[in-house]
Amino acid sequence: MMDAQESMELLSSASAQGGKITGLTLTGLNLDGARLSGISFIGCSLEGSFRDTGFSRCSFEGGSLMKWDLTGASFDGCLFRGDIFQEATLERSIFVKCRLEVPESRGPNLKKTYFNGCSFDALLALHSADLVSAVFMDCAFGQFTAEESILEFCAFRNCSFAGLRILKSSCSGMQLMGLTIPAFAAEASELPQAIFMDSSLKGARFSGCVLDGATFTGADLSGAVFDGCSAPKANFAGASMRASDLAGLSAPYADFSRCDFFGARCAGADLSSVNLHRATGIDPRAPGMKAEGARLTDPALAKAEDFRPFMRG
Repeated sequence: MMDAQESMELLSSASAQGGKITGLTLTGLNLDGARLSGISFIGCSLEGSFRDTGFSRCSFEGGSLMKWDLTGASFDGCLFRGDIFQEATLERSIFVKCRLEVPESRGPNLKKTYFNGCSFDALLALHSADLVSAVFMDCAFGQFTAEESILEFCAFRNCSFAGLRILKSSCSGMQLMGLTIPAFAAEASELPQAIFMDSSLKGARFSGCVLDGATFTGADLSGAVFDGCSAPKANFAGASMRASDLAGLSAPYADFSRCDFFGARCAGADLSSVNLHRATGIDPRAPGMKAEGARLTDPALAKAEDFRPFMRG
């Protein structure tokens, strides 16, 4: 393997021609901790170590990052174009104000990565990706699909989506709080302890999902469909369930207090021992719904809740 100085001299020489490196194939590079700026890698196949390397205003078009060890690397204002993230090693990397036109990636290691202010313009489909504890802050997504991937404790904060699909993935503790997500769909996925607090999920579809202990407090789930889902002890307090289809939902001991069920289809749902305090638009005695042990509105508690604002004043 080349040493760091030899690797840097080679890239510096190659980039002298207008800052572009085109069609270069190299093995044995060692650029750990280097700082590279304004270089365009076009159709390059480079193999080596780029751990903790800093890239500023660089572009990566075509080629592949498969054999680049980019653990702990940082990317500032960079462009990525093409299927270059296939099986890439990007654990603990940082992306700031980058543009990613990456339509499909299989097997990338994005564990503990941090994306801030990034734009994912094209269709983004991740297959067998590892996004454990990854954070996306102020990012804009087109249609985002994650299939057979791991998104455990992955957080999306102040992000926008054209659509989001999660298929056959493990998403324990995933955070999607305060977001508007049109065309949300989760199929055959595990989302225990996932957090959807205050998010708009109108018309969302959950099919064959595990939602044990998930949090939907204050979420807009109007028109949502739950088909073959389990959500014991989930928290839906204050959520809008208007016109939703809960026929395929098993949610014993869940909290549906202060929920609006107007127009919801509840026949076939298992809502046994749930909390329905101050919930509206639902009758636990309706035929076809299992609601044994459901806790209804407590008049004394409701009176105390109504009185509390005056006490604060």
